[in-house]
Amino acid sequence: MTNTLNSLISSSVNIVAAHSTFRIAEELRRRCPRFPAVNVRSAEALRPHLRETEVLVISGLWDNRFLSMAPRLRYVQSVSAGIENYDLQAFAEHKVMLANAAGINTQAVAEHAMMFILALSRHILRDLAFQKAGQWRPLEPEQSTRSGEIAGKSLLLVGYGNVGQTIARMARAFGMSVVAATRNPARHNRDIEIVSFTDLPRHYPTADYVVLCCPLTDDTRGIIDRAALRAMPRTARIVNVGRGECLDLDAVEKALRSNELSGAAIDVFPQEPLPETSALRDAPNLIMTSHVAGETPRYEERLVDILLTNIGKLQVGETDLENRII
Repeated sequence: MTNTLNSLISSSVNIVAAHSTFRIAEELRRRCPRFPAVNVRSAEALRPHLRETEVLVISGLWDNRFLSMAPRLRYVQSVSAGIENYDLQAFAEHKVMLANAAGINTQAVAEHAMMFILALSRHILRDLAFQKAGQWRPLEPEQSTRSGEIAGKSLLLVGYGNVGQTIARMARAFGMSVVAATRNPARHNRDIEIVSFTDLPRHYPTADYVVLCCPLTDDTRGIIDRAALRAMPRTARIVNVGRGECLDLDAVEKALRSNELSGAAIDVFPQEPLPETSALRDAPNLIMTSHVAGETPRYEERLVDILLTNIGKLQVGETDLENRII
């Protein structure tokens, strides 16, 4: 059995990293010069390498047709945590293993979410507008429009994986109360209230901040829709650092314009880049970033940690890969 498993990955390992931005092959060669890693920046540049590729590191450039074009392929390492673009049944049929990058940017995404919460609380858009106009903003005479504090505010987390748990710790350090919704609440034993996704509606009316940090599944697709937004207080703010399809953007845009929602901060969108014609672009009290919450200078380092661990396992006949999906 061991000899059969050892044949999964050759002793030299032909590795290709396909990503438009990250310098994965450079980091891999720096850490392990014996691996002949190649880096390509486009799907077109990748195709000539596919027939000899054994290990493919990829995310946004992935095409399920690559499975039929790469006869030696045995292991795909996704650069991202999301696996929506991968046909898992096809992976099983081609006997190719898939692992994701869950956990490598947990800290960055959680900090981004907290930045959003603080920026919304402190009305940073208002101050930036004064800065852009070259003006000095006076103190607000009306209490209701002053920059706020998040201590004592309630945070409702939609998702309680690595990112959600890290946000919860940060939020509690700021003095917020936290309720977290997850698919399997019984699996968690924490000092915050853990509920199921079906329990979310009873928590909307008391939520000051709602943060989506969940994966895209049948349970979470469109989970925050028009009805959910209407159930929240008008003073509520919503943050999305999870998946774009989990939030109804049309409903958010209308709620912001009608003052049914105090503010929103969004990093992920169903269509990226967000179309220039999108009505969301000039919605009031909205902060947008361009799917960069997970950006960190340590991305390549942490991804290569997973990659080297898994290649090492495969070369000695082990298949219990770190972050293995299939």
